[in-house]
Amino acid sequence: MSHHSPEPTVTRSTREPGFETRTALFRTTVARTWPVILGLTVIGAVLGATAGVAAREPQIATSAILLSPLDGNAFYPSTRGEQLINLNTEAQVLRSDAVAKTIPGRQDANVEDLLDQVTVVVPVNTQILQISYTDPDPAVAVRRAQAFADSYLAFREARATDSVNSRLEGIKAEVARYQKDLSDLSSRLTRAGAGSPEASLLLTQVQSVSTQVSQLNAQMGDISTTPLYPGQVITPARLQGGSFLNLPLLLTVAGGLAGLALALALALVRSRPKSGKVIRSAAEIKAFNVPTIASHHGHDGSPAPLFSKNPPPAVPGLHRLNANVLDFTRLHRSNVILLSTAGKDAAQPLSAVSIAWSLAEAGIKTLVVDTTGRLVMPPLVRADYPGLADLLDENIAVDETLVSLSPTLQVLGSGSREAGSAQHRVTPRLIGVIGSLAHRADVVLVVTGPMLSPNAQLLASTFKSVIVEIAYGSTKVTDLNSSVEVCRELSVNLLGAVVLEPARTRPAKTSGNLMAGSKKNGNGAEGPAAAKVPVASSSASARGQ
Repeated sequence: MSHHSPEPTVTRSTREPGFETRTALFRTTVARTWPVILGLTVIGAVLGATAGVAAREPQIATSAILLSPLDGNAFYPSTRGEQLINLNTEAQVLRSDAVAKTIPGRQDANVEDLLDQVTVVVPVNTQILQISYTDPDPAVAVRRAQAFADSYLAFREARATDSVNSRLEGIKAEVARYQKDLSDLSSRLTRAGAGSPEASLLLTQVQSVSTQVSQLNAQMGDISTTPLYPGQVITPARLQGGSFLNLPLLLTVAGGLAGLALALALALVRSRPKSGKVIRSAAEIKAFNVPTIASHHGHDGSPAPLFSKNPPPAVPGLHRLNANVLDFTRLHRSNVILLSTAGKDAAQPLSAVSIAWSLAEAGIKTLVVDTTGRLVMPPLVRADYPGLADLLDENIAVDETLVSLSPTLQVLGSGSREAGSAQHRVTPRLIGVIGSLAHRADVVLVVTGPMLSPNAQLLASTFKSVIVEIAYGSTKVTDLNSSVEVCRELSVNLLGAVVLEPARTRPAKTSGNLMAGSKKNGNGAEGPAAAKVPVASSSASARGQ
């Protein structure tokens, strides 16, 4: 008989998690993947250092020269301060082809290349030129900065010398012309009669020419004594003080920061609440404000038969759940609790056996209802023993379907449905049956499928109390995020999470299965090992017994 159910209220949440959740997930991802982050940072720093060593950092050498005023140069030989502006012309002359062509040892560079690397600065209100040359080779930078200073001073002195010599040559030519005139006048004066008017005129001309010659000779003397000192190098060429953050160090730091940024970006992508990465720590669960109320350490992740006549080995991590379940039921005024899974691919909660027995052993009267159709009943149950399917399909009493395993533990199995078959559809009849069991126990534990399934959501929207099971290394962050949002949308009390922690080492054969091993009873005697029941069907189990 088929059981129809309405569509669930919420099937998947599209609500974005809060900033606190994203921040907490990012912190946990960084804390867990810090070796990868450190490794990427170191790799980036190494690559940056390698690039810094391979790249030749430009070296700058600077020299300073103090100029003296010279004739024939832009820096006019005057004491007037406004003439200092002509130092800019001197700076341009220094960077001219005429000076560059006189640089010694420039065979490895043409004039254009040399001038591209030289700069000249004129400090304000000074007679100083600061010459800087840039080259990857520090020795070349120093040598050429000094060469530009020396060559410019030599060029400046040669230009002043040429100017003086040119003026002297002009005066000498003029003196020679006057000497010729003077010779002619003297000859005419000799031929003229003494006392004659002509003689008086010639004598006056001879005296005038002689005076001009004397003046020109005096000018030549002044020009000959003109200073030809172009200036001096007051600071020999040397490398500028290197910065602490030189190129290799800068590239090393930049590479490390780039590696760190890449690692943090990857961590940010992996820490998205809707990412497909699996949960591996309690901090990731806490990021969604879901408390971890119990843990099962050493779980091997494999399903086991639901119940045997004897309880499985005690799980210390479930003691906290025992202490809190009654508080949960009193606080929310409902003793029906759904045990679901946060992982959408998990068919059933693997911790159902241990939780049920742990509650029962703590003296909490527990009734387990299996709605998954996957949990095998004890082998002592008859093949035709009725269960939940029969209770829904036929008019039989609830007492005829309950199996008592201990004074504090009862189980309502799947009944005639074969183990491993599809889960029960949620119908008003099923909800009524579960509600009618509330007065029979302290806790009614309803075992259902994934929280993201329609059946689990319909049951949760009715009974309002849910415990989700999270398996480290299996349950995904996006599934937990969606489960939390579904509970919020349905106004369901998400009481907390039961965490399955896989063993770090290979478990012993006596403790690798929830049903394996032995347990001391209340008198201190050891009970027999739990029966191994194949997950096939309750009928097969009964026949085997």
